[in-house]
Amino acid sequence: VLPLKNVLEHIIGRKYLSQFLETLASQDLIRFWLAVEDLRAAQRKNWHQIGAEIFYTFIRNATGEIKVDKNTKKRMEGFLLGDRGPEIFYEVQAQVVQTIEDKYYQSFLMSDHYKEMVRAMEREDKAESDSSQSWEDRQSIDSITSDSGSNVGDHNIYAKKKL
Repeated sequence: VLPLKNVLEHIIGRKYLSQFLETLASQDLIRFWLAVEDLRAAQRKNWHQIGAEIFYTFIRNATGEIKVDKNTKKRMEGFLLGDRGPEIFYEVQAQVVQTIEDKYYQSFLMSDHYKEMVRAMEREDKAESDSSQSWEDRQSIDSITSDSGSNVGDHNIYAKKKL
């Protein structure tokens, strides 16, 4: 059984969890989580724009699963005014993850969506393993036929692993 954290961090996991939540009209939970991840990864100069999009999309007129109290809303508004940092968005994101965990994750684990997700992840792992093996074969041939200094392939593998 994959922990929710692993599912959220994997693009295939998010896809299948989102599809599952869509059947329950709760896909905004994943959308909010992703939007806050964008905020985390953004350069500081883009924080305000992303924060405003999150606030006006999910918080201002909250109708779905993402409901915040008055104090939290005020703290978010403080961020939009430039008086506070983005931490409040991270706090609400943690609450969203807890909501998914408490209300939906057990049902997801029993669903066909989860089984399909596991199969898709296994296929991806196999494809990556196969492509890695063929790359290693090409590299051993290249090293025999070429004595060039810097190997672009090494950089590609490093970048691939980082992604």
